[in-house]
Amino acid sequence: MSQQKKKLNTPIELINDIQVGVLIDKDSVFNNLSNLLVKNCNVKANNIQRFDYLLQHHELNVDLLVIDNEHPELDKLIALCEQLNKKYMLILRDLLLNKEVKTSYPENCHVLNKPLTQDQLSFKLASLFGTSKRFLLPAQKPLKTDEVEINLSQFNVLLVDDNMINLEVAKAILKRTGVAITCASDGCEAIETLKSQQTTSFDLILMDCQMPNLNGYDTTAAIRKGHAGTAYKQVPIIAMTASAMAGDRERCISAGMNDYITKPIKPDTLKSKLIMWLNR
Repeated sequence: MSQQKKKLNTPIELINDIQVGVLIDKDSVFNNLSNLLVKNCNVKANNIQRFDYLLQHHELNVDLLVIDNEHPELDKLIALCEQLNKKYMLILRDLLLNKEVKTSYPENCHVLNKPLTQDQLSFKLASLFGTSKRFLLPAQKPLKTDEVEINLSQFNVLLVDDNMINLEVAKAILKRTGVAITCASDGCEAIETLKSQQTTSFDLILMDCQMPNLNGYDTTAAIRKGHAGTAYKQVPIIAMTASAMAGDRERCISAGMNDYITKPIKPDTLKSKLIMWLNR
């Protein structure tokens, strides 16, 4: 497992107190960005300024400008940032709605896909403003799980889904990795399982999004608030969604989930996610 990607276990340390300007129209995207900047990138909340989305800007006194690629004045803002001491610009785009090859942007522009994840943003800011390069990881080829012997027998996974067929499919895939599996049929049972287990410490949760009684989004939010115990406030949670629509992906991240996979679950995809999040 020495070749697998490792994750950032602590917030990155930036070289100085950077000033961040944001030109994002949607509140949910802005809130997710701000939360990641403060909690995982050690950016002070007072250093994040949200500009009027449609205002004509002639100067931007910030170290980093974050903007979505649908902004009507995107080209003018890129030119402005080039003039202002090569200020860095992060351009956010929706991967599903913008499948074309990204435009040839200047060197000071960097493209990230929405919804932003903790590692995606942290790695990028570490490369631009980090005090140490030890956080940065070399690019790796996608993992082909059929070429790697997988043994995750030291890990415990909680599988949460109300559909018995989905449970059996996921269990069949998980058994090939050796992980210990515990199942819950809805969010309420999942929280009770986490609270009541005295001998098992769960390393990861696979969470269905649409369930009766308590759906996956609300269950995740409750876990992040400590309702299942403080030990699980930071446990990796991977959503299992029936749709890959942009709104669903964004909702998963906003609820506190770390990652997501779409149904029907593909064995290689699930195995890759397990390896990525369990070997941190």
